[in-house]
Order: sequence, then C-alpha cells, then structure tokens
Amino acid sequence: TYLAKVCHARPSSWLYNFLVVFFFFFVPLTQLPPFSASCAKIIKIKIDCSGAQLFITCANSEVRHMDCQLEGNSSMQILMTWILVQPWVMQTMVHMHLIWFWIMGVLPAWSLMYKRLSGSNVFRWHDSLFRLGVLAMTLGIAIF
Repeated sequence: TYLAKVCHARPSSWLYNFLVVFFFFFVPLTQLPPFSASCAKIIKIKIDCSGAQLFITCANSEVRHMDCQLEGNSSMQILMTWILVQPWVMQTMVHMHLIWFWIMGVLPAWSLMYKRLSGSNVFRWHDSLFRLGVLAMTLGIAIF
C-alpha cells in the first residue's frame, strides 16, 4: 500500500504502529461479507446445485466446504499465516503478547457480531472455541 511505501521511505514509529493495527483489523475483515461470500449466499448456491448440476459453481471449494465466516477453512489459514508472520512484523517480542487480546477479544467479538447480524449458524460454539484454540496454539508457536 501507499502508506507502507511512505513508512519505508521515511521511517516513522507512529505510522508503522498505525499500519500494524490497521492490518490487524483488515486481515479478518477481508474474510467477511462483502469481501467474501456470505453463508446465506453459499447455502443458496448449495440448494441450487442440488437441483441443477452447474458444475463450475458447484465445484467451487468455497461452496463444497461451507467456507464462510471467520471460522471457515480459508479464513483460519489466513489468520494463522498472519499470526506466524508477526515475529517479523512486531518491533519487539514483548508486543507479541498483545496478540492474545486480538485472538481472545477481537476475533470472537467479530465472529459473534457476524453471527448475530446475519443469523448464520453454520459453525456452532464448540467449533468457534476449537478454532480459537488452534489460533492460540499458533501464537504459542510464533512466540517460542
């Protein structure tokens, strides 16, 4: 992005921290509608696929695996990659512990808010809890 280039050309601690915080919200945001398919849209496509065999649409992995919400497979892989990159992004390892707040606070809040607003119940509470555990283990690996 333009701000990243500016930060590289003229290093600024304020701008760097702003970009890191921005990307902590941007990365999960890209996994929610309108940036990715909603669960309602995927369910509609699955229903349409059962009646008519639209091979290209029905073969989409997003549709086959119900890959929606922050608990979806693709979302989890992106979030895990973002967490594993953090030792190179954070200025000091002490800042790595701030990611616990992101995993245990921000992500569950966004997920719960999306479930309440959309009425989607593709992933149950134990699925969400398991996926938070996976993200916590990922952070543990990134820290140590």
